[in-house]
Amino acid sequence: MLKTPEAFRLIGRPVPRLDSAEKCDGSFVYAIDFVLPGMKVAVLARPEVFGASVAGFDDSAARAVPGVHDIFEIPLVRGSAVAVVADGFWTATRARYLLEVTWDMSGVERVDSAELSERYLQLVRSPGKPWLDQGETSAFDRSAADSRIEAEFEFPYLAHGQMEPLGDHDPQ
Repeated sequence: MLKTPEAFRLIGRPVPRLDSAEKCDGSFVYAIDFVLPGMKVAVLARPEVFGASVAGFDDSAARAVPGVHDIFEIPLVRGSAVAVVADGFWTATRARYLLEVTWDMSGVERVDSAELSERYLQLVRSPGKPWLDQGETSAFDRSAADSRIEAEFEFPYLAHGQMEPLGDHDPQ
């Protein structure tokens, strides 16, 4: 049995945030701030294009940064990247920006936004397989054209909002 609204303790009442003070004064510990004794941090130098691979890299300047422990190539789902392992995030990031990476773009698919949009429109307008067929689907066709509202919406492909601050800026 559900509670009556009079018995609600939280619903419909203002509830103070428990983390606001720490977020405002800078003492809140985000995952990026979390440190364990002896912990190392790795950052990646990724290709700017999905599917590109490392053709070669010069890590001599990056290895000279105090606190850098190792630098090596790692495979990605498609392509590869260069990992920098260091004592902390900013040390690893600083070293990453000192890497000189040459990328192999031979396995990269060559497409552009206009071409993708056209391909998506063709797919949208091709017959599909209904997931659920319920109700009267011909009602729209029977309505007068001047009483219909039709619109097409197109949104760019974007990454989801991240939980942590972006680390993709030069710390210099």
